[in-house]
Amino acid sequence: MSFLENNCFILCLSILLMAGCDTSSQTPQPRMITDSALPPVGIENKDSDCYLISLAQLILNSPDFLAAFKKVAHKNPIYSDLVEAYQKAQQEKTFLLTGEGSAFRKFKQYLHKLYGDDVCKPGASSAPGFVFLKIVPDILNATDNAWPPVIKTITTTTTKESGESKQESLDEYLLNYAGSDGASLDNSDSDMGQEIVKQFISREVVRFSKIPESIFFSANLAPCIKCFSFTMPNQMFNNIKEAEHGIQYKLSYFAVHIGTVDIGHYLCYMKINGIWYEAEDTHIKQIGDDEEIKKLLKPVEPQNASIVLLRYERVRS
Repeated sequence: MSFLENNCFILCLSILLMAGCDTSSQTPQPRMITDSALPPVGIENKDSDCYLISLAQLILNSPDFLAAFKKVAHKNPIYSDLVEAYQKAQQEKTFLLTGEGSAFRKFKQYLHKLYGDDVCKPGASSAPGFVFLKIVPDILNATDNAWPPVIKTITTTTTKESGESKQESLDEYLLNYAGSDGASLDNSDSDMGQEIVKQFISREVVRFSKIPESIFFSANLAPCIKCFSFTMPNQMFNNIKEAEHGIQYKLSYFAVHIGTVDIGHYLCYMKINGIWYEAEDTHIKQIGDDEEIKKLLKPVEPQNASIVLLRYERVRS
């Protein structure tokens, strides 16, 4: 082979190799993600991450999040790797590792890059409710605006004073009962719907143009939940026939902080396939049905505990 032929051969080979390494035009491989509800597994706590672990348990065990996310999972490797790692741990019935290079550690580093110490530095502000509120825009982006459903389905209303529509902040989308006119989730089931109307309509915040599958509450409550279900009154919906008699919601998740403002620990409780579980770092404990979780909350020990985030799911007949 001549010098010229040899160089032409090397050049052609190099072009072919470069073309083979170019993944920008390749079809992304489907991610191995399922939305089936398996029993939860624990998550290793290596760096005072109990607040983020409690939040991750909410996201990773929400079938509606998984159903929305798996359709677009190839677009977001950070979330995809975390979901796949957790689901692998579920299948192997072990806990999720969070050491250097793990999917959880990369997820935390990713959030820190986006939001700084507000989200990823342990402290008074790092409650699951606070972190959830902060990262909602990113979760929406990861699911092509499909989850959380409560964010997607709320519309703004016209104020009486100005007659103009107002775009509310994300704080308005997450129902926040902390220090708000004495409103409390300690109300009984029958009172809860009216408390929501009081909070929303009195502030002229929003109405629902679609029926949310989930309602979230960011709160700082004594560890006693009297309201395990409530009916969202039809006044909260914009002429939705299906909601003319109200929509019922039932408690499916809550996170608890134990300790003081300066130091403490987070754990969470979630209902999967009708069974309640306690999740505290790597430890998972099966509690039982709704009656069993009610017994657990009354009386509550220790007394220096507070509930910081709750989720109510829509009840379908």
